[in-house]
Amino acid sequence: MNEQEKINFEKPALDWQNCQQGEIGKVSSFLKRRRRRHTVSRAVTVGAILLAVGGLGWFALIGNEPGGRQIAGLHCNEVFEHTDELFQGELNPGAVDQITAHLEACPGCVLHMEEVRVEFENRTGQKAKYRFNPEPEVAAEAHFEGVSQLVSLR
Repeated sequence: MNEQEKINFEKPALDWQNCQQGEIGKVSSFLKRRRRRHTVSRAVTVGAILLAVGGLGWFALIGNEPGGRQIAGLHCNEVFEHTDELFQGELNPGAVDQITAHLEACPGCVLHMEEVRVEFENRTGQKAKYRFNPEPEVAAEAHFEGVSQLVSLR
């Protein structure tokens, strides 16, 4: 830039020109679009963060082991391997106690057990001989997980 092209900030510019017709409207529209894009971008970012946190929470709930969390010596999937025998009263008392101990600490399995029990009763026409009645804290946590079926299945 040479000396003549430098802008003098000390003196106000006297060479303002009138805007062409519609120019201010174009600038206003541009700024509104930019603000909208920024808002959408922010919402997408927040949504992605919530999804990531929710996913991490879900994996923490089911555990990082292939069969889910291990509680009371049983992985979540092992609790449901012998449900027919459990509901028919054919499992030994030690296995029943182990399943009960797992259910007392795992709200996700409580919900699934209720679903499996109802399915068993509908499929066989028999009343299940085993029915887990969770402590209020476990029932509340299971309900909080978003599945309100626990209360309606009782």
